[in-house]
Formats: sequence, structure tokens, C-alpha cells
Amino acid sequence: MQYYKINFGTTLLSLTPLSDTIEKPLSLPDDIPLVPAKELSVALPLNENGYIDIYIDDNIDVTPDLGDHLMRMNRAIPLAIRTLARPLDEDDILLRKDIILLKKFKAEGRLEEVKTVLGWIINTRTLTISLSDDKLRNWSADISMMVSSKKAHHKILESTLGRLNHVACVINPMRQFMGRVYQALSRASALGGWTRLSLEEVADLQTLSSFLSAAHHGLSLNNLIFRKPMLIYRSDALEFGIG
Repeated sequence: MQYYKINFGTTLLSLTPLSDTIEKPLSLPDDIPLVPAKELSVALPLNENGYIDIYIDDNIDVTPDLGDHLMRMNRAIPLAIRTLARPLDEDDILLRKDIILLKKFKAEGRLEEVKTVLGWIINTRTLTISLSDDKLRNWSADISMMVSSKKAHHKILESTLGRLNHVACVINPMRQFMGRVYQALSRASALGGWTRLSLEEVADLQTLSSFLSAAHHGLSLNNLIFRKPMLIYRSDALEFGIG
């Protein structure tokens, strides 16, 4: 696996044939206000030119809407891929398929203020992150089935826990209610498939379902970062406890 970081700087990027096929950036209506980001607890270097993270075949492009930045960002990824995948010998006579899947790239490569990234809908105008409608609907359906029947199959439990862990990467406190669900999964696997759910396990699943609803409603990105403290509380600790 390879991981690249590209900072496309201030030099005007050259065109590639693919650059002209990508649709123009899509912006939200002007009447939607920009939500300011809260001050971080760490100092990050300013980069108004834009930044791209690439993990294997996924890329996340971020740039302020200033000057010709959007046009340059549209060109950066195709140019980088074509540069890495270009023939090294001008006399190479072997026919090579284009490394870029044009249909997929055109569908996902457009610059937008609202973008689905790793299964999450990120709104850079309102600074929110939310779970999509289809994920909420499908994931909640399995939980509702287990709650109503008070039993579960190990395959459904395993799939549900994987989905809940996906959400818990953003809403970490929900892991507090996943321990007994893991116990139910272990029990179901040992019993050959199905297990009865205890009242506590059913209650935990109902609580976890409410976390899914909260994730779908949307969470502020300002609450998911290391922010500079606004209030500091100090207490003196005694030998036998906090005083």
C-alpha cells in the first residue's frame, strides 16, 4: 500500500486530456452562511494553495475558493496520476490501457462543498459531518429487527458491530454501549448461529440506534477536533481523593 501527499504549490499545473472532462465545481447557494472553525489546540501551518491526501485510489481535495485555485485543483489529480503512470520510454510500442477509470473519475472527481468521504457526508460550508439516508435506513432496520425479536444471528451481529464501529470513529462515546453486544456475538457464534438477547443487550441496541439517528442528523466538525479550551477548571487533589 502506498500513501502520497501532494501540495500543488503556486505553479500553474499543465493540462491533461482528462482535466477537461471533469465537471465544473459545484457550490452551495450564497444564502447558506459559512460556519467559522473554532481555534485549534495545536498550531497548523497555513496553506491557502490547497492540499490533497491520497490513500491508494481515494483522494480528498481541499482548497479555498480563491483566485484560480478551483481550476488548479481540478487539474492536480489527473496530472499526478498521468505523471506517475506515463510510459518511461517514448518508443514504447506496447498498448496500455488508461490507468484512470474515466466513468468513475467523472462521477466522483468533481469539486463540491458537500462531499461523501469514506461513507460520511461532509459539508464544508456548515462544517458538519453526517450519515447518509440509506445507511441510517439499512443499519437501523437490522437493529430494529433484533430489538423486536429479542434474538440475533451471529452474522447480523457481526455486520451490525462493524457498522457501529464505523459510526463510533466519529461518535466515540457510543463504544460504552457496545460491550454487551460483543458478548452476544461471542455467545451466538458459540451456539452455532442464534442467541437470545438479554434485556440489557436489547437496551444497548436501542441506545446505539439513537446514536445512528444523531449521526444522520449531523455533527459539528468543531466538536470532533482538538480545540483550544475555553474554560479551565482546577481542583486540588488530596491523598485519598479529590478535594
